[in-house]
Amino acid sequence: MYGLPEDFDCNRLVGLELGNVAFSANTVTLMFEKNVAINLEISYRYSLGAGEHEFEERVAPAASALMQLANRRVIGASVHRRGDLRLELEGGLLFTCLDDPHYESYSIFFGDERIIV
Repeated sequence: MYGLPEDFDCNRLVGLELGNVAFSANTVTLMFEKNVAINLEISYRYSLGAGEHEFEERVAPAASALMQLANRRVIGASVHRRGDLRLELEGGLLFTCLDDPHYESYSIFFGDERIIV
């Protein structure tokens, strides 16, 4: 909805290990080391390997292979379409936080700092 701030440095996520993927009735949360988290509220996209099919899911999925992202480090990050945040993880896995033009889509937490997209 709001997009990422123009001065957002996605490299702050590079090198962090994704330790936990949590599901609730209204959110999917990616919990990284160093008190960093991404809380998804609308939809996201992911691929389980280079050249593999890319899945798009809405929060909260009935079933998901998303847990396969856990215990992998972010090796690259980039911003697409102003609000979509794409993470590349070890093993060729990809994850994209999707920005919805009508709703708050996801939040990124760096400790007490919160960025609402």
